[in-house]
Amino acid sequence: MLHRLRNALVLGIAAGFFALLLRSFLAARSVAPGKRTGQTPTPSPGEVETLPCALTPVSVRFSRNGSVSEIDLEEYIVGVVSAEMPASFSFEALRAQAVAARTYTVYRILHGGCRSTDADVCTGSGCCQAYADDAALHERWGKQYDENSARIRSAVESTAGKILTYDGEPIDALYHSASGGRTEDAGDVYAAAVPYLLSVESSAEAGTNRLTGEKRFTVKAFVKAVNKAFPKAKLREKGLSESIEILETTESGRVTSIRLGKTTFEVGDLLQVLLLLRFLEGKDGLDELLVLVPEFTDV
Repeated sequence: MLHRLRNALVLGIAAGFFALLLRSFLAARSVAPGKRTGQTPTPSPGEVETLPCALTPVSVRFSRNGSVSEIDLEEYIVGVVSAEMPASFSFEALRAQAVAARTYTVYRILHGGCRSTDADVCTGSGCCQAYADDAALHERWGKQYDENSARIRSAVESTAGKILTYDGEPIDALYHSASGGRTEDAGDVYAAAVPYLLSVESSAEAGTNRLTGEKRFTVKAFVKAVNKAFPKAKLREKGLSESIEILETTESGRVTSIRLGKTTFEVGDLLQVLLLLRFLEGKDGLDELLVLVPEFTDV
């Protein structure tokens, strides 16, 4: 049950990448060069425009050393696509990633920048988007640098200036690698519903190794960790499976409420449970495995 819970929650954190691009009702458009505030005209559905010139530089804070650099938007997108997606992926996937990354960046610029720094974006994938500079790519790709770099640059250049919009405004283009076959409705994850982040099927994920996963923990280690983090839970090793109950799920099957002992966790609190499970990963001494209760495995 626990490994199913962890995967269900992780995959429900954001709306899906390819489903967002292929199944939602968004139009591609461009942002006027240098424009960071104010209203933009509403394009007709499906309208595609091209930037007459590059957007003003993006301020990027590098997580590794805290430095901030200003990078041309399109050059920044090359670094993001290189870091977020293998160069071996299909050309159309690379193009889609470029549009999503560019849209995400423009949205951040227009909405106050990175939430954790004073820059437009940072290079932390857990906060903004991953980014790899030329030196990092030379080290990563080695002899394949020229080929991979040319392929990604071609994908970025072929979509130059294109972003996704809703009602004429850039969308918050959240994306991730896999959604377990179906994305989550933003209203079931965040404080408010977002009209363009709806739950849709994402069948193109077939074959990925991230659709399912399994993590095992000892009963003793799990009970100890939960009780230390959440004293009111008062879990006991004996009869543990009866002390864990999924109370509510979304229409897509993600857990929104679960009972651990005497404590009930709602959507916001479940992030704490996820962090706890991550902490338990890799611990030694698995002398007694947690029994997975059958009725929980279908969640």
